[in-house]
Amino acid sequence: MSLKLSYPEKTNLYLTNLNNKSKIEVLIPDGVLKCDESNEDFYINVIQFNTFHSFYHVIEGYNNNFNIIIDNSQNITCSIPTGNINAYTIREYINNHSILKNHIYVIYDKLKNIFEFQKISNNSLQLQIINSHVLLGFSKSENLLDIPCISSKPINVMAITNIFLHLEPGYDLNINDGNLDNHKGEIAKSNSIILSLPVDQNYNNMIVYKNEDGGNSWFFKCNKQETVTSLSVSIRDQYYKLIPDFPDSHLVLQFSKKLKNDKYGSILEKMLDYITKISLIISYYFVGNETL
Repeated sequence: MSLKLSYPEKTNLYLTNLNNKSKIEVLIPDGVLKCDESNEDFYINVIQFNTFHSFYHVIEGYNNNFNIIIDNSQNITCSIPTGNINAYTIREYINNHSILKNHIYVIYDKLKNIFEFQKISNNSLQLQIINSHVLLGFSKSENLLDIPCISSKPINVMAITNIFLHLEPGYDLNINDGNLDNHKGEIAKSNSIILSLPVDQNYNNMIVYKNEDGGNSWFFKCNKQETVTSLSVSIRDQYYKLIPDFPDSHLVLQFSKKLKNDKYGSILEKMLDYITKISLIISYYFVGNETL
């Protein structure tokens, strides 16, 4: 006799980040999400995610900080204005800074989309980048530069290009399937990403993922195979950083069950099927002879 899945075969979780803007943390009553560990496996599928593209791309403490060091002693702390800005905003901020305007003049090359940091004083000047590499046009490895200097790559004021949903460690739910990324460096490392979305909508439009075709692109085997009582989904950027002040979002996760692949059980089922078919053939033979 074939095994059957325990009830319910599927459970949908409708989640929101209203209580914590960068994370969706959920406690689930014991026994609501459970499966028969001996015969079943738990799987998770992302059915839907949506949010407004209303978040700022320049955020205080996230990607707008740098310092100017004068004569290896005086440290001028700088913060690019928060909001959705352009290259001219950055240029004017530095050129009009109460202290920096006496030491530095920034030119924006519109054709190349880069900055040129010119020195206009006799002091020794250094640019120390804290987290604003993308806005100033430097790679993540360029942290301390002597001025004068020029951006090594085009600047990008649309700093958040991708949204990644991660399952956070320390909770019941994680995934067994293999995911790899190089978000933290050159060496690919495992992760628990369950969804990736490009920020490809205009400002104030909806960013939406719908599993309309019922595909399995974001379908994963869970590591917890008995009961799930807690989970946490974090909202991060393409550099694995939590996105602060993220707008209201909605996420639909579907938990489903599958019977374990039991090779011995499968062989037994096939043997029973063969025996049944042979019994039918033999029965038909004797019944056929009796009618003659």
